Amino acid sequence: MTGNGQKVILLWISPGEIVGMAALLEPPTEYLVSAETVREGSMLVWDRATIRSLTRRYPRLYKNALSEAHRYLIAYQAAHMALICSTAQERLARVLVSLASGIGAEYRMALNSMSVMKS
Repeated sequence: MTGNGQKVILLWISPGEIVGMAALLEPPTEYLVSAETVREGSMLVWDRATIRSLTRRYPRLYKNALSEAHRYLIAYQAAHMALICSTAQERLARVLVSLASGIGAEYRMALNSMSVMKS
């Protein structure tokens, strides 16, 4: 949130992606961001103790979380570089391409869901 209480969208996250990875950190840390859906959906949710226990039992979960964290870092780096190196028009073009890409991904997922339902 900004100083005057406005929400700031840092990253669009597609269905199936991971949120809340700070629960894996030791010692516990405060969440810096939150997540919300733009339409009705569902999430799998675990408390901190449970997800930490699951990552010890299934190390692949922890590796997946690290991969997602790396992907987020790449996105933040690209956004920062755009802010310091690009014109306003170039930044707007990137945002529009990014939004179109997200919409395209949702459209492909919907088509895949429909084809599975027909089977």
